[in-house]
Amino acid sequence: MSVCAVLWPGVCMFLIGRYLNGIHEQREAAGYLYLDTDIQFTKEQLGKFPVTAVNAGLAAGLLGIGGGMVIGPLFIEIGMQPQVGTSSCAYMILWTAVSGVVQYYYAGKLGWQFMLFFMAFGFISGQIGQRMVNRLLKWSGRPSLVVILLGCIIGLACVVMTTSTAASIATSSKDEAELFALELDWTTCGYWKHR
Repeated sequence: MSVCAVLWPGVCMFLIGRYLNGIHEQREAAGYLYLDTDIQFTKEQLGKFPVTAVNAGLAAGLLGIGGGMVIGPLFIEIGMQPQVGTSSCAYMILWTAVSGVVQYYYAGKLGWQFMLFFMAFGFISGQIGQRMVNRLLKWSGRPSLVVILLGCIIGLACVVMTTSTAASIATSSKDEAELFALELDWTTCGYWKHR
């Protein structure tokens, strides 16, 4: 099962990469003129995508944050326009959130009141935020403000995450000696415990 979880996306990524590179080579042969802001799907550029995805997944898993906060800056690093990168992140977050809701629904742990409240709150705040960013971009004419805004949000999230983790550790530990105690019970297979 775990091999399929890596093999299937890897095969899909390889085939899509070949397809995109084929289109790029056809355009190059036809003399297509790329804009400065276009991503050209050369083999070198396509090689950056798997590395970017793996790094984003590792960072999100190790830090316990959403992948959108990690992949956004990496999208900008590989040459995406800031608006395209943030829109792509929002699209990915939509499907991640939907899959989470479906999982909670099938587990019978979905509180409909909370879901409706947060859905309405998210929709309204998303509309307000998008309209404010659009006005700011129109007023300033600088798409780099999206990058600065993204950096501020990530920085604030890191401060909040560090503070809440430190507070949680401080309140949950009753004795300083137990704070750094190493317990290995969780590494033992449950089958062997019950034999």
